[in-house]
Amino acid sequence: MDETAAARILQQGSMGPTLSEIRQAQGLSEQQWLEQQMALPINYHRGYLVKSPDGNKFQYINRIDAWWKGGLHSNDQLRQRVAFALSQILVVSDASSNVGNQPEGMITYYDILLKHAFGNYRERLEDVTLSPIMGTFLSHLGNEKANDELNIRPDENYAREVMQLLTIGLEELNLDATPKLDAQGNTIATYGQAQIEGFARVFTGWTFAASETFKKKNVIM
Repeated sequence: MDETAAARILQQGSMGPTLSEIRQAQGLSEQQWLEQQMALPINYHRGYLVKSPDGNKFQYINRIDAWWKGGLHSNDQLRQRVAFALSQILVVSDASSNVGNQPEGMITYYDILLKHAFGNYRERLEDVTLSPIMGTFLSHLGNEKANDELNIRPDENYAREVMQLLTIGLEELNLDATPKLDAQGNTIATYGQAQIEGFARVFTGWTFAASETFKKKNVIM
């Protein structure tokens, strides 16, 4: 790559390149640069999380500060960029009060995306599903199995989200990503209520590790 090509791939595959990083990439092929980046050790964000000088516990701003430090100063820039992209798909939000006040949990969740940035999506989805932060955000933490006598039904929230947003989507697609159509020209749904109910039954019985009770508690995540 010449300087222009190196700058282009680093703009796309990093959190923003410096001139020295662009020059280091010159002379490499795009594939060589990708392989070099993927071979670098993971720079997790948890190590950047520190309390404010006048604080006795971690706060929201501490997690934001750690994200900026980890994202901008890590050598594994491609991994940092991919994890950021994944965070726009496998979403948990600080705007939600039930996880927004858990900076340790939130940064640990982001580290899951860093860990699996170049890995198998099935394994990534499993770790995301078992994260206390995701379990809290999409309400399958403490989800109870069905009990007709007590009129309990498994929470279907995560079952819907995992199919609609995290994996197969609402409609069947052709290989070129255009919607498949039935004989009447209508799109074909990938799943229905029966599948939602079935998945909801799978996502039951989980709570915090080493918890003495199945019910949710205020536990540092």
